[in-house]
Amino acid sequence: MQQLTQATSWNSYDVWHQKSTERFSWETACRLIIDSFASSSIEMALFATSCFEKQWIQVIPDQEHGVSFCASFPTSKASRILIAYDESLVSLLALAHELGHAYHNHVLHGAPSLLRSYPMSIAETVSTFAEMLVLDHLDQIGDAALQEDVRNQRIRRSMMNVLFLDVRYLFEQQLYEAHQKQQDIDFSLLMVNTYDEVFGGLQLHHPRSAWIWTPHYYVTDLPFYNFPYTFGYLLALGIQSIDSKSVTESVLPAILRDGGTLMMERLVRRHLDCSLTELYQNALQKVRSEFHLNRS
Repeated sequence: MQQLTQATSWNSYDVWHQKSTERFSWETACRLIIDSFASSSIEMALFATSCFEKQWIQVIPDQEHGVSFCASFPTSKASRILIAYDESLVSLLALAHELGHAYHNHVLHGAPSLLRSYPMSIAETVSTFAEMLVLDHLDQIGDAALQEDVRNQRIRRSMMNVLFLDVRYLFEQQLYEAHQKQQDIDFSLLMVNTYDEVFGGLQLHHPRSAWIWTPHYYVTDLPFYNFPYTFGYLLALGIQSIDSKSVTESVLPAILRDGGTLMMERLVRRHLDCSLTELYQNALQKVRSEFHLNRS
């Protein structure tokens, strides 16, 4: 992936702002997401349909850096989604991502209140899995141009979750260490140095000011809030590598429900009959396959 970075000059901004050749109207996006979810889980598809019908989603124009998020309201057993939608492939995937969070909330509605606050290790699993379902569906129904966009988006998201999230982790770690030693901190220089450390000096564009506009740094009650995306991504890829519809229909909800009671290793062994290491290795093998496919 470092080689791919050098060859293409991709940077973290490009990951989320890829120009797609096809536009997706709101009506088209709703239909695509429902169809994508249905290919793997009827329950997820019915839930997404319900979200659209109940108008749990508020759409705002994407003003270059639109923010999307999902909020849970356990008492009313509802979720509310704010989505910055501009009809691009990236915003279509953002919509699927937030619906994944809403589905996670939905699965936990029957759980005791103290267990509805799920751990960071699975916080981004079903949201990332929802993105993958949409990409798989588009790959099957799209023309050559759309399939190329899908392939590019897969490798970009691998770069984001494996490399750029590592940058964010190291930046935050070194920030805390410098603060503990009462050292003066040049935030922009620290950001550049962590990019160089992760990318081996191959990153051509250093977003020096990324620490300003990355909202996850400002979640003050949860330090290192960026890392759940990496582990959620690997867990979602690992589940997908099993390639069984029954996994999504029954096992995925069970993993989400038990997430507040079991450590990750026991959680995976109970529901997927493999070790956490084996699951992550399967996930990374999928990343390698996508990388080589993209290069070819």
